[in-house]
Amino acid sequence: MQERLEQVRQFLWNYVDPNTTAHGGTVGSSWKATSEQTAHALRRGNYLAQNLQKWGCMYISDHNDLPENQYGHNEWLLDNEDLAHEVNLHLQGIGKYVKAMDIVNFLDTPEMRTRLNQTTPIHQTTAQLWMHKLG
Repeated sequence: MQERLEQVRQFLWNYVDPNTTAHGGTVGSSWKATSEQTAHALRRGNYLAQNLQKWGCMYISDHNDLPENQYGHNEWLLDNEDLAHEVNLHLQGIGKYVKAMDIVNFLDTPEMRTRLNQTTPIHQTTAQLWMHKLG
């Protein structure tokens, strides 16, 4: 959430900053151009630019309407270094060819669910994000 708020803050600042130019454009560039410039500065692509436009509109119309984590609440689990290490060890034990479902299955055991206080398994998309984050 904090990262998304910072992205929206940067986007809105770029939009209202009289010294900002988007893609070599002129001062006072468009909403779209500013979102693309901000996404580029954050080393991201058009998907973030589109979200910045949407989140910016939402925030302007209601300051309490904050961008939520689209991947759910389980993404933070990997911030636990011990768990990240455990997942890494598990994947290394599988061998050369690992997949996101290996993480899902590892965390879906009764022991891990109890330990992590989870009632449902993580989604495969979350596991894919974790694999990317783990390298």
